[in-house]
Amino acid sequence: MSNNETDFETKSGSLFSQNWSLSNEQSLDESSPKNISILAILSLIGGFLSFTVFFSMNFLFVPIITLLLIIIAAINIKRSEGLLIGRSFLLIGLWLLLIPGISKPLMDYVYSQNLYKNADVFFTYWFETAKKGDFVKLQQLQSGLAVRNPISDEAGFWKNYIRDEETHEATHRFLTNRTLLTLAALGDQAQCRLYRVDACYFSAGNEESVIMTYAITYPKGNDKETFFVSISGKRFFIHNSDFDKKKYTWVVDNGAWTPLKLDDQGKPVSPLKKKG
Repeated sequence: MSNNETDFETKSGSLFSQNWSLSNEQSLDESSPKNISILAILSLIGGFLSFTVFFSMNFLFVPIITLLLIIIAAINIKRSEGLLIGRSFLLIGLWLLLIPGISKPLMDYVYSQNLYKNADVFFTYWFETAKKGDFVKLQQLQSGLAVRNPISDEAGFWKNYIRDEETHEATHRFLTNRTLLTLAALGDQAQCRLYRVDACYFSAGNEESVIMTYAITYPKGNDKETFFVSISGKRFFIHNSDFDKKKYTWVVDNGAWTPLKLDDQGKPVSPLKKKG
């Protein structure tokens, strides 16, 4: 092949010319239409909607679906070889998803610790009342704030709880409860302290239930003895119309103070543990 033929082939930009091929591919790539991934847009919207879990855990499905959309959209964009764009939307949606994903468990933990602290204050007050043998106040603590006023006629107070045979038996069981009688007999000799939190339940009706175990230590001769009591109560949301403020009231569940047995290691058995 002559030099003229070689020069002509190189300069002509034939199909076998590497320079011509590269510039042609770039031209095609730049001119190819690019579309924004619909899934990427939905992922961004889902990232914003993920903040709804702060208002209710019923919206937990929103961040779960959003995470699936992000994964699927990322795979589709990668496989499209540049025809689909929207990686920036995915990154923003992912960051928005991480905010409630990290902060919500932290907020729940702080809220739970505050709930346990409030429950401990109320239950400690209950134990102090039991140590004083104030059965009227103990009975009132099973109801809301409206019925906790000082009682001048104790006989008339109990008469309201023995209207029929069923309520008479319930009142008798309450007044002869061994745990209450033991605490009243020990009085200030008994030292009550929180041993553990057994359970906490939340409901949609502004009601929160807490079950705790307390260690009751008292002197016995030159030594000390300890027994454990499980107690459960509820915190209700109420609205104070006088001050237009939100507040809560605690009540002790009826009969929910139970002495616990010890296991082989000398630790109290959980009241939630099934028998059998």
